[in-house]
Amino acid sequence: MQRPLAMDWPRDAVARRVADQFMWGTALMVAPLVDGADDREVGHVGYDTVRQSVMSKAKQSMDQSQARIKKQSKAWTNHRL
Repeated sequence: MQRPLAMDWPRDAVARRVADQFMWGTALMVAPLVDGADDREVGHVGYDTVRQSVMSKAKQSMDQSQARIKKQSKAWTNHRL
């Protein structure tokens, strides 16, 4: 999914100001060269912000997986009785 930086980091002032770069998927930041430019400045968020976001998403994914496993395990146990 393509989205502006501020969607992933709403509290980051730099992410809210940057209008010409975006996130693609969960980890790829795209900063295109426009108007025939050979280089450009890239707005970015701090390492801690990225690390916290990744860790939060990983924990959420693990929690969801554990909930599914418990639900499936309970269903299987109830089925055997």
